[in-house]
Amino acid sequence: MQETRESFFQEVLENVRNISIRDLILNVYELQPGLCPFHNDRTPGSFSVIDRKRKYYCWSCGEQGDAIKFVRETEGIGFPEAVFKIALIYGIVTEEQVALYNSGSTFKEETTKIVRSYDNLWKNSVEDHRAEPDVISNVLDIFSQGESVIEGSGKKLSTKHLEHLKQERLLTDEEIEKVGYFSIPSRSSRYLKHFLQALEDEYGYDQHMLKGVPGFYKKKGDVSKRAYTFLSIKGIGIPIRDLHGKIQGIQIRKDIAKKGEKRYIWMSSSFANDEDTMEFGTGSGSPIHVSIPTKNKYPYVLFITEGIFKSEAIAKHYQAQALSIQGIQNWKQDLIHTIHDLEEQQNHPFLNIIVMFDSDVASNINVFESLSAMVEAMKEFDVKIHYAWWEKDFGKGIDDVIQSGYQDKVNRISADTFVSTYRSLIDEIEEMHGMKIRDVLKDFGNELIEEGFDDKIKPLFLKQR
Repeated sequence: MQETRESFFQEVLENVRNISIRDLILNVYELQPGLCPFHNDRTPGSFSVIDRKRKYYCWSCGEQGDAIKFVRETEGIGFPEAVFKIALIYGIVTEEQVALYNSGSTFKEETTKIVRSYDNLWKNSVEDHRAEPDVISNVLDIFSQGESVIEGSGKKLSTKHLEHLKQERLLTDEEIEKVGYFSIPSRSSRYLKHFLQALEDEYGYDQHMLKGVPGFYKKKGDVSKRAYTFLSIKGIGIPIRDLHGKIQGIQIRKDIAKKGEKRYIWMSSSFANDEDTMEFGTGSGSPIHVSIPTKNKYPYVLFITEGIFKSEAIAKHYQAQALSIQGIQNWKQDLIHTIHDLEEQQNHPFLNIIVMFDSDVASNINVFESLSAMVEAMKEFDVKIHYAWWEKDFGKGIDDVIQSGYQDKVNRISADTFVSTYRSLIDEIEEMHGMKIRDVLKDFGNELIEEGFDDKIKPLFLKQR
């Protein structure tokens, strides 16, 4: 129970740390740019918000911190309350999830551990503890072999997980092998022995090479060969691969997700920086998965979606490259760099980028806000950006649509047209009710914006049929 709850809080924390601090401070809290809220500041320019570093800094009074510290100081609340407040604002969690988490009897004890972990990361910088990309890739390459590293008895995928991928996800053996899905291994002494041996045989690594690899951490004070261990939760491991096919992170599809819990979590170990018992934990970051088609028929087209099952379905069906961001807020860290790298690798720019988030953008303001910011950031490319949408009756995600044979129900319009029309809808609703859109939706529900979407935005897509 403790590990599940810790990993839930850690997943929320990872997503909160990826939100735009500029959006939070300037739009959500509506502060005047350049003026510090922590002293009687009358001269714009002393207060800087650095989105790239996710920090704010006042050159006059010296106040500095991240989004979580800003909310703590502004609201006068504790660390976990600030994390969940931001998470609720950006739709990362629901009120029900927060209530369920807070109802746990060990809530304060577990959260204290994570707070100390986060404070350590904030002071020392996550990047300083992260292993080199090639080391991460090599370690996770062995780890993603699952218990097949145990000679003679281990399997990469359990029967249950293989059936899920084949029968529910309708994946072929080739597709399963291409991504490299595996069952998260148990943390047994037997597995760790074979894992470390495989790591040494393949790459010449000893246990110390696990330092800085997301998901792994060391038991403090333990000097044995098996001092390092890892986050082990029963589920399907999903390798996140870069444009070279190298693994840079692992997502876990949990076998059991209780009410209010997320089904998908990162393999992360930043919770493990408890100064009493554990050390050398590392966060997952938010690596972007690059799905490469077997035959790239449209090298000048790039798709962007949320989730690996979706990007792989896109790459197969549309025969073009697709990027998967793991969570609507998580594009900020690597998306622009990844697009640049892909263009450099293929030696020509993309001419069209097609964004395919879930159909619930019609009622989910958080999906729209993330999409809007992402489209704005991609304008540095000389490319036409489109947004594709379909009605929810045909499937929530594009993978559902493709599996059900409703591809002809997918239409696209200019992303600028989509964003400007959606923004006008929001302005209209705010003017009508005399309050900010999030307050309106809190009082009247998401159905209000969905009705406006059907009236003003849906017809724009239907014209393209």
